[in-house]
Amino acid sequence: MHPGYRLVTIRQLLQYRGGLLEDIGQLPSWSESLLTDPRPLQEQRRLLAKEALSVPPLASPGSRCVYSNAGYLVVGTILETLTEETWENLLRRDRTRGEP
Repeated sequence: MHPGYRLVTIRQLLQYRGGLLEDIGQLPSWSESLLTDPRPLQEQRRLLAKEALSVPPLASPGSRCVYSNAGYLVVGTILETLTEETWENLLRRDRTRGEP
């Protein structure tokens, strides 16, 4: 991970203020894995998040709003790691939970 991301928060990632690259399609792994990678999606996401975090920030985290789906990729990967569930299962579970 690039040192520029060490203090980034989940909130900053979700508000496009994490400093991550604008176009996740710029990552070499994105085009390589899009349709041909046989590895599980969870593993592919983990590798893409790692690659996105290795690129120097476009701006200091929290300082500038830059639209980037990479922040959501990183947050999804964090959730998968913490819950030991796939992103797909987390979304499915949340959708079927219903109103509190």
